[in-house]
Amino acid sequence: MKTVRLYKLFLILFLLASVVRIWKIEGLGYFMLDEERDAFLVRRMLVDHRPLLIGGAIPGGINVGPLFFYISSIPYFLSNLNPIGPAYAAALVGVLSVTGVYFIGRKLFDGKVAILATVFSGFSLLNIIYHRPWWPLTMSQLVTLIAYLALWNLTRSDLERSQGRTLRRWPLILVGALIVGAQSDPSTLSLIPLSIFWLWWKRKQIKLSKKLVVGMIGLFLLAHATWFIFELRHDFLNTRAAVGLFSGVFKGPALADAK
Repeated sequence: MKTVRLYKLFLILFLLASVVRIWKIEGLGYFMLDEERDAFLVRRMLVDHRPLLIGGAIPGGINVGPLFFYISSIPYFLSNLNPIGPAYAAALVGVLSVTGVYFIGRKLFDGKVAILATVFSGFSLLNIIYHRPWWPLTMSQLVTLIAYLALWNLTRSDLERSQGRTLRRWPLILVGALIVGAQSDPSTLSLIPLSIFWLWWKRKQIKLSKKLVVGMIGLFLLAHATWFIFELRHDFLNTRAAVGLFSGVFKGPALADAK
């Protein structure tokens, strides 16, 4: 009965969270400089048939991979390049994120914690606002939840490790989440060192084979194949920017112009 009450309460929260994200989204959503840039690049792919090798730039002048723009092309294509279509898609991803907070919260903690987290996630003013435009932050919450769930499942003692399919599933899900995160918003890049540390710390419990680890690394690098092609064609532009940033030599455009 307790579980039934929790599900009923979640259903109410789910419906309310959906309404506040979709209600009057045409007027409450926003479409500013970043969204205009993304829409322009997606249009180049859909109309001019010009594929992208890299994605947007993060602080430091370093470009990430282009996967976000290829994902963005789906709602833009379905809405015939009308920005309202991606806004509804962002709201849908937001609702999925709120749903993920509840179900993953129940797995990692308990029902009460899951309900409380769902309330914060579903009705936080900033979270609602950020779930209306289609931009790189749209998928960050969902990507983070999936990465946490994958890491948690890899350390479960009750997993049937005799089944190779079960052993491979969660590492692949984890890598998929890291790829989407790394090629969308820079805030999710922190999931990469977190995952590496967690897998190393729990290595005796997880017991991933070397072949599987190499496969995970290879899959992540393969997803950045176009990024490496761009680097070769442009004299390692992003690599030099990264080296300059971490060595303290790189100076942003605004600082350079000020001098």
